[in-house]
Amino acid sequence: GRYHNNNRGYNNSHRQHRSTKTTVYLGNLRDDVTKNDIQNELRNFNEKWNNLTIRLNLRSGWSHAFVDFELSSEARKLINNWNNRPNSLTTTRLRCEISKRQI
Repeated sequence: GRYHNNNRGYNNSHRQHRSTKTTVYLGNLRDDVTKNDIQNELRNFNEKWNNLTIRLNLRSGWSHAFVDFELSSEARKLINNWNNRPNSLTTTRLRCEISKRQI
């Protein structure tokens, strides 16, 4: 029974609970894309996704966005459907993956 003191880990667990969001990176975006465009595309895909947090960074030739999902399963659904596919948000193929920079 020496290991019972491990309950201390519990205190950390609800600190992380706040940021269980999964951030998806969208790359190869058109330079004239708007948050609205992204919102519309997300809504076309799943109408429940009408108020996701979107952070858009427009840079000439390197425009990208981050979208926050409550559930990683939802994020993966989007990635499986959008990654490397043509999309109105891009002139080439969309890059859609789990962001390396999770909040």
